[in-house]
Amino acid sequence: MPSYQQTRWSLSDLFEAHDSPDMQAANAELERQVSEFEARRAELTPEIEAVDFLEIVHQLESIDRLAQRIYGYASLKFAADTQDQVAQTFLSQVQ
Repeated sequence: MPSYQQTRWSLSDLFEAHDSPDMQAANAELERQVSEFEARRAELTPEIEAVDFLEIVHQLESIDRLAQRIYGYASLKFAADTQDQVAQTFLSQVQ
């Protein structure tokens, strides 16, 4: 029977590190998207056109995808080593 060598998973498909330039860029992009989304609150009226409502829904989906990518990294990093203080702190910040 072949044996399997267990190794640590790599989170580099999500981000290189919690303090990497790509994580910082993702956080900045998330903040930008949320600000733009919040600015559209006044448009949410019973008279909103379907195309405008759909655009707002697409904005929310984009925010959710990016937020889930950041949260996924933080939670998996923590799960890999629950005693890692950096991972604990980063997960708390993301939550």
